Amino acid sequence: MSNYINPGDGGFRVARASFYIDKSGMIAYLNSCLGTKNRFVCATRPRRFGKTAAAHMISAYYDKSVRSDELFADLKISRDETFERHLDKYTVVYLNMKNIMNLSNSNIYEMIANITRNLKEDLNCLSDERSIAEVLDQHFKQTGMKFVFVVDGWDCLKRETPDDFAGHERCAEFLASFLADKEYLALAYMTGILPIGENSKSLKIFTQYSMTDPRELAEYFGFTETEVREACDANGLDFEVLKKWYDGYPLGGFKIYNPYSVSKATLQRTCEDYWCQKLSYHALRDLLGKDIEGLQEAATTLLAKDRVKVDISKYRNDLTKSESVDDVLTLLVHLGYLAYDAEKSEVLIPNKELEDEFLNAFHEPGWTEKMVKTDKRVD
Repeated sequence: MSNYINPGDGGFRVARASFYIDKSGMIAYLNSCLGTKNRFVCATRPRRFGKTAAAHMISAYYDKSVRSDELFADLKISRDETFERHLDKYTVVYLNMKNIMNLSNSNIYEMIANITRNLKEDLNCLSDERSIAEVLDQHFKQTGMKFVFVVDGWDCLKRETPDDFAGHERCAEFLASFLADKEYLALAYMTGILPIGENSKSLKIFTQYSMTDPRELAEYFGFTETEVREACDANGLDFEVLKKWYDGYPLGGFKIYNPYSVSKATLQRTCEDYWCQKLSYHALRDLLGKDIEGLQEAATTLLAKDRVKVDISKYRNDLTKSESVDDVLTLLVHLGYLAYDAEKSEVLIPNKELEDEFLNAFHEPGWTEKMVKTDKRVD
């Protein structure tokens, strides 16, 4: 059995067993979307920004196969009027797309076959030749139980095979085939790093919540400054030192801090480049090294602790087609390397951790000459 259906609450219990800041308030918002035209939610944010932790929380809350009231009893959602109404009331389908992709050797057709086979097996319909949508619909009509889909890392294939545009659209069509316009669907919640782009048109049914437009989910994209200050007070840490290292991204009226870095700094009681250790600065270097007029000047302006104006409206959510300074800077916002001030339409390097990453990229051979030509100081 694949355990795609009703995976239980184990993932959320692990998250709660260590350093944890209560983000369960987002469930109240999702409850307001259940069964409405807003039931398609795609929340994209950078690596290590709590996407999977949120997916586990959502799965644990709705999963009818477990009693998770005690797991949420001390969290904010337990005080919301919708808490009991939807707790443990749905059949949850949890798809970890990165794991599925790895098992499928990054082959879209093998991945589709694996998902199809395993979902049917979990529903005891392995020999059924009907489509997934037809099998799910039958299950709903027999049980009266609607589905909540949690798709974690929808864009994994897109990031692993950035030039396979036909494959990206085929993957999008496959997901949409059992999500769009289905009576049995109560909610579809997707996570990813990149927003839905032109090569995934079938998924345009989703409302997008991103690093450039987080909408109602802004405070759940990471830790708010208030939450970080409270965590510092509770653990005897100097908030101002932590703020210098991990100062937050302006999102929807909040300052949102990288949850991975703050958690590691709190547990280890020291500040350093935790988030960037998990990434490769070569990706940043390659993006900033593109032969695009004005890009080096923009980059060195950012390193001089200044801001740069950016037009995010033309970005096509594509890893390979960055054709302007605006394209590159917008992509860096979605990847987490830059913060975006929506009120001023400006990007900036928000903290020391990211500033160090930019400096690492610029210290590569050949970059010193480029910086000198722009007449900007970066030290």
